[in-house]
Amino acid sequence: MWSCFKQYWLPHHRSVIIENTSSFSPDDIIEYNRIEEDLQAILRPLNFMENIFLCAKYSIRRQYITSNSRIYNFFRVFCIILNRCFHTNQIIDWNITVWNERNTTLHFYSTLCVSISGFIGYMLYLTGDSVSTVSNIVLSRYNILLALKIQCALSSLRINRSQVTGIIICSWCCVIISNIYSISWVIFYCCYYGNINIVTIVTAYASISYEISVAYAFILIKLTDKLLQQWINECRALSLEDSENVENVDKLFIVYCDIQEIYMIIEKTFQHLVSFEPS
Repeated sequence: MWSCFKQYWLPHHRSVIIENTSSFSPDDIIEYNRIEEDLQAILRPLNFMENIFLCAKYSIRRQYITSNSRIYNFFRVFCIILNRCFHTNQIIDWNITVWNERNTTLHFYSTLCVSISGFIGYMLYLTGDSVSTVSNIVLSRYNILLALKIQCALSSLRINRSQVTGIIICSWCCVIISNIYSISWVIFYCCYYGNINIVTIVTAYASISYEISVAYAFILIKLTDKLLQQWINECRALSLEDSENVENVDKLFIVYCDIQEIYMIIEKTFQHLVSFEPS
């Protein structure tokens, strides 16, 4: 991962538009690669939520997918550092205030438990933010490759909007349920603790980005399962004459290789996020 991170800071190499996505590597990823509306509809709610909290894996504008700019990544890192500095200051102030109060045995142990749990929570969120940011920067080319591979498979298997409507609905449901859960938690937090500043409220709501990362992986796996099922149906629908046609067999084999690679890229790009997210 460190070698990929160092490579990121080298000048980006741009070449011509890639037409055959089944034969290129992450180093060949360039700007101006087309993503059709059906795939955009699936990714739109998830990308929208990630853009709110500056943790988007890529940018899709006018049906073309591009990598995030370095300014975007720098600003993301700056916001995380600023936010965690604010949290550190809050934890220190709270501990100083509480430990200076009347010190009884019960108060000591309860305060100690709260302090330890607060520190553990802080470290979990710090780890989650760090893993998410580093993964998005280091694996940005793989994230774009993943979207292009899925688009290639959708086009090759001729999957239309009606066939992915369920996944689109599922994507929106994941985002809506995550928002309901996070907003409910913020309301409970405000009602229980009373005097809460706006920065704490925004930070508490921003924890939804962890749920969105898990939902993103879930939707992509669900979509890839759909691709694999469609590929199986196409194989079963082949007539004896078609199965003896080398061109048809090669086409199906290429699609299968793409689907297999999609699974591998999902594992590569999401395993750290799903493993370390504090949610």
